[in-house]
Amino acid sequence: MSREPQTLRSLPSVKNGVEALELFKTEEIDLVVLDYYTPGMNGDEFLDKLHETGVRPEVIMVTSAKQRGDCAGAPVPRYQ
Repeated sequence: MSREPQTLRSLPSVKNGVEALELFKTEEIDLVVLDYYTPGMNGDEFLDKLHETGVRPEVIMVTSAKQRGDCAGAPVPRYQ
């Protein structure tokens, strides 16, 4: 079975969660690379607001937290 090649498209980086939520209004986004500590709202808050819109892309969340417990409440499965 052959599969059609998919085109990957990169979108611009945004400076904060508010800008990211605005981008979701005009773009179809399948994957988000998100820093837990973002200006204006943290990764938890961003994902909560995004999920309220019904959008649930795949998410890779990174953090500079030194201890695992700092982000243990994040709504991201398989936190490691």
